[in-house]
Amino acid sequence: MNKIKIVSAVTALALWSAAVPMNNGVVTGTRSAAEGGSSMQPDPQSPSGAAKHTLTVIGPDGKVLTTLQVAENEKIDYSKIDTSPLHQHINVRTEQDFYMWDQAPPTIKQDTTIHALVKTAEIKSESLPALTKYASTTGDISLDGLKVQIYISYQTPEKDSSGNYIVDTKVTDITSTCAAKPSTLDQAFAKGDKATVSIYPIGQDKSIASYTISTIGDLGDVDGNKIVDGSDATLILKCFTEMPVIDDYKMTDLMAKNGDFNHDGMIDGSDATQVLRLFGRQLADSEYTIEEYMKEYNIAY
Repeated sequence: MNKIKIVSAVTALALWSAAVPMNNGVVTGTRSAAEGGSSMQPDPQSPSGAAKHTLTVIGPDGKVLTTLQVAENEKIDYSKIDTSPLHQHINVRTEQDFYMWDQAPPTIKQDTTIHALVKTAEIKSESLPALTKYASTTGDISLDGLKVQIYISYQTPEKDSSGNYIVDTKVTDITSTCAAKPSTLDQAFAKGDKATVSIYPIGQDKSIASYTISTIGDLGDVDGNKIVDGSDATLILKCFTEMPVIDDYKMTDLMAKNGDFNHDGMIDGSDATQVLRLFGRQLADSEYTIEEYMKEYNIAY
């Protein structure tokens, strides 16, 4: 059985961190009072001649983690049990650590076996950003479509009908705490028209995902100032009108690369119209991107 709950992004990130042990400050091998445990200490009153029993500690893999010889009626000090081997990084996205004991009797009167239960934190990139091909080399990298969640699973002392410990899972969406590196298109495309972008939770140094983006250049920018505006529309119209009447007309490299805005194979008045329309949209909304424009007007590139 697997129960799903929600936890805050702050709590989830704190658990998924190599720098912060997952026992959250609890003395290794013990269970805090908040978790239902007890603060057991050795009992100096235990009779020295009392019968001794074996406390066997089983790890999550079913193997013996350790054994302790405990005198009858002696209070058991669970902090003597070294649970540090249970803290491990299963992979770069998954960390596991001791959580609690399936039982923690203060004393024993016979040989007793207890099991160490663990908690596991796994970060998952459920989906990557949708936009991977850009029509510009300026602006921010879009993370629209990204979804990142942390799953924190706790083994509980209760068992299901098959005898397996029931797992209680808490999940939280941390997409809003994630950032891209590089974060801007000019950084990404500084050395070419393709780049690898990595996704990091803010404040973490472990990448949780990476993907490739590309660019066709700065579509519509025919004067090379990295801005698509009225001057570009004017130059496109000038090119359109001069090409048919000037025999030795030479098109600039930027015009040849960026002038065919609507990608219909021609540089003409419709390209100038599209450039002016984009310019107007961006004047009204500074966050509006050329990629949004191409999607809105169904222009393939």
